[in-house]
Amino acid sequence: MLGEVLGMETSRTEDLNIDQSKLEAVFGKLVMIVDDSSMAMKQTISALDKLGLQHISARDGKIALQILNDYQNGDPHTMEPISMIISDIEMPEMDGYSFVTKARQLSKFKNIHVLMHTSLNGTMNMQKAISCGANDVLTKFVADELVEKIVENLMASPDS
Repeated sequence: MLGEVLGMETSRTEDLNIDQSKLEAVFGKLVMIVDDSSMAMKQTISALDKLGLQHISARDGKIALQILNDYQNGDPHTMEPISMIISDIEMPEMDGYSFVTKARQLSKFKNIHVLMHTSLNGTMNMQKAISCGANDVLTKFVADELVEKIVENLMASPDS
């Protein structure tokens, strides 16, 4: 039924253990992915596609920050709002810690949900990510955990 209502193939959603009403509530929202790993990017995009989410991506924090600045200064009537950011930590040019710190300085993004999705684990990295402004830290790559975190946080976001 969800596939019919949302115009999605059921095979894309039937393997998700997410309540249909939650899927309908988050459907179509825009998520930014910031990751220099093409494999991680593909896996994250696959998870977003299964949820029926739109996405924009950047290969490092510097490019992502430029995109956010464009959104900060753009016409809010013509631009789909970014509802969530999923960022890696280790990236060239600008790492995830610096990116999140700078993104939080932009008024449109000071309250956006930021999930750090990283291959780094350990308490020290998690604490540093949180101190830089991330809301959550998730170790790569458990697809079910990523999907659950995305839905949970998009449901809680102010534009829901």
